[in-house]
Amino acid sequence: MAKVLIFRSRNKLFGMPVSSVEEVLWLDAVSEVPAESRSLRGGITVRGTVLPLHDFRCLIGEPNLRVERDELVTSLSQREAEHIAWLDALEASVKDGTPFRKPLDPTQCAFGQWFYAYQPADEAQRRSLARFEAPHREIHALADKVLTKARGGDVEQAMADVDSARNTTLALLLRLFKEFKKSLVDDMRELALVLKTGAGHRYAVVVDGVDNIRSLNTEDLNPSKDGFESAPIVSRIWSSDVETILEVDVDRLEQWVDAQSIAGGKTAAASEQSAQSAATSAA
Repeated sequence: MAKVLIFRSRNKLFGMPVSSVEEVLWLDAVSEVPAESRSLRGGITVRGTVLPLHDFRCLIGEPNLRVERDELVTSLSQREAEHIAWLDALEASVKDGTPFRKPLDPTQCAFGQWFYAYQPADEAQRRSLARFEAPHREIHALADKVLTKARGGDVEQAMADVDSARNTTLALLLRLFKEFKKSLVDDMRELALVLKTGAGHRYAVVVDGVDNIRSLNTEDLNPSKDGFESAPIVSRIWSSDVETILEVDVDRLEQWVDAQSIAGGKTAAASEQSAQSAATSAA
């Protein structure tokens, strides 16, 4: 049974031997390091030494967490605007009888499709998103009610219902959008795993979060690499009925990081020296 550190990267679980990890740190200030390597984020200071910092997501071909969050915030702003336009279109339909062509089913609008497919990063995010469901369904249910009233000649009451929804249900939705977007920015915390190469060089990799340390029966590891052919640092996959953990081969990780550094014009050692120089200059 091997002791394995389980960490997260873009809603996937990865594991590497605990013996390969010197420490786990909250990612704070990052020194900029000139590099062509997409994975090299810069350098971080660990106990007086600046170490090259690589982005684990980039190493496995995934988008940077900061870029992903920025894109999500932009997308949510668009979904927010669409619901304002949705209610405006409903009001126009009540007023002049023009056909209402916006989605009636809350699972079919762009936000609903995203909402029911998105996997929250943690329990706090799950609770925050859960608050959207009731007002989102309520705003979409409004269309049938007010259009029925308008077609029946009760336009005044239909308009009153639209105005009431704008000041209550829609206002609540907009507040939830604002709060959730703010939390995506404010609560984005990354962790750095400090590792050491066989040659004695230390470096760090950025991950989304760390779950725990546990013992895994390596005999249960499945050698399948389906879907990870482009990520040579993933050697095997361990699966159970409730989860899948991708095993990181630390030797391959070291080679991959070194190859990325060389591709950017630096060896791992040179990257470490460059990071140290950048921090010294900044000081």
